Amino acid sequence: MIKRHEYMNSPSRVVAVEVEPAVPKGDNYMSDMIRATMVVRLQSGATVKKSVIIKRVPDSAMVSKVVQENRAFYTEIDNYKDVFPAMERLMDEFGDRGDKLWCKCLDYTPYSQLVLEDLKEVGFRMADRKSGMDMDHAVLTVRSLAKFHALGYVLIERGSFDADRFLPSYMGRNEPRINDMFAGGFKVLAQLMRNAWEPKWASVADKLEVIARNLGDRLHDVIIKDGVKFKVLNHGDCWVNNIMYKYDSYTRRPISIRFVDFQGSHYNTPALDLIYMIYSSLRQDVKRDQVTELLRCYCTSLARWVRSSGHTAEGLPGVEDMEAEMRRLTIVALAMVVSIKPLMKTEGESMEKKEGTFPQRPEMYEDPEIEDILKEDIPQLLANIKL
Repeated sequence: MIKRHEYMNSPSRVVAVEVEPAVPKGDNYMSDMIRATMVVRLQSGATVKKSVIIKRVPDSAMVSKVVQENRAFYTEIDNYKDVFPAMERLMDEFGDRGDKLWCKCLDYTPYSQLVLEDLKEVGFRMADRKSGMDMDHAVLTVRSLAKFHALGYVLIERGSFDADRFLPSYMGRNEPRINDMFAGGFKVLAQLMRNAWEPKWASVADKLEVIARNLGDRLHDVIIKDGVKFKVLNHGDCWVNNIMYKYDSYTRRPISIRFVDFQGSHYNTPALDLIYMIYSSLRQDVKRDQVTELLRCYCTSLARWVRSSGHTAEGLPGVEDMEAEMRRLTIVALAMVVSIKPLMKTEGESMEKKEGTFPQRPEMYEDPEIEDILKEDIPQLLANIKL
């Protein structure tokens, strides 16, 4: 009976295919994303519509070179091929019947293409990146991130896979292209502060220019060189556009989550994922008032998932530990606010980059909302940074 049911509902042939971009132009730099919608005839004779996401190396030779240098597709395919199945086995081992935190991988071509489940078909969608995450989205995200971190932590502690297979975070590699992107943002903003903001911002512009001179070294020192006591497998690019949510049909509150785009996964302090999410994606009032509560949610969830996986929770960070770790990484938060946040909030085609570059344009900083965020965040972060 089961075999017959499965046979009758299995595909017989594809009747028609339509393809379209899966994301707006300029929204994804390291890959081309295509949605293929198929009319499929089943063995039963019925026809159904199914869609998949095809993610592949960009056609541009220059961008493709950047992708290869960063091992972006190697990292993501490695996750779907080895790491996520190991996480699923760990969940099964300890009776976790909860949602997976990633989509299904249907096929892959080493190391240039992935065919992925279309999450829109199963009710997931992106939140609005311009408005930012409210507290409901933020709590669900940090709890889910804690589970992802816990699963990777337990597997690495068991020796199930080698953390050295992952490159360091792109922010800490001290590579000229990355340094130019970050330092360029500091220089462009400093010039804008002098030319268009109130006179009191001239002294802040001076500080940004001082930091820009050795920003790559500073990021490398805190991300790569400084001793980190507690490490996990980080998502690596944890911002609102790389997260999809399913919502309760009555309350409209988020109830389930899928992380996407694992091309930047790396092994390091969990504070890097948290800083990335907090300073790229939170609504300003949530970032201002609720970070301690979010860290409490994260630490509680991390301990819960580690213990439920049969591993001791001894040595896991508490809220004060995470706050101290985030203070140590203040320069990372500043780089996010100055050079990445404005780029992320830029819409559509205006976000598209020139081949092989990450240009920092003055107009990115002229949005009134971005200006308000910068004016609130930068002085607070500079207060914790030695020049």
